[in-house]
Amino acid sequence: MENLLSNQEFNALLKEVKLEKYDFQRALIDDIPKGVDNVIGKFKIYWKIIKPILKVAKIITPQKIDKGINEFISIVNRLCQQPSEEEQSELLDKFAILWGIISPILISVKVLTPRKADLIIDEVLQIGDLLAKS
Repeated sequence: MENLLSNQEFNALLKEVKLEKYDFQRALIDDIPKGVDNVIGKFKIYWKIIKPILKVAKIITPQKIDKGINEFISIVNRLCQQPSEEEQSELLDKFAILWGIISPILISVKVLTPRKADLIIDEVLQIGDLLAKS
């Protein structure tokens, strides 16, 4: 069994993360090659909130979905480590495939999370949609 964050630990993480509204589409249009790196950089900030949410979601999802969540976590962890351009492209292709599984989970958990977490999830949903299209 994975170690899950306690409610208190999750709330402490939420306090650490500063929510910033960012026009991701404009950033991508203005500077396509660097734009993806900027978007991943913003995603990385929110990842420490989203990763535990996905781990908790595995408690109630079927094994087939758990496998997708595990693979998604692995992909995003690797994207956050600044891979080579070629590897980043491969990871983004895999990200796009799995995003169809992950985005509905994130939308669903908003019923259970506090307001600040909901706002972070909304930002991540925008980022994920852009990355899935890149």
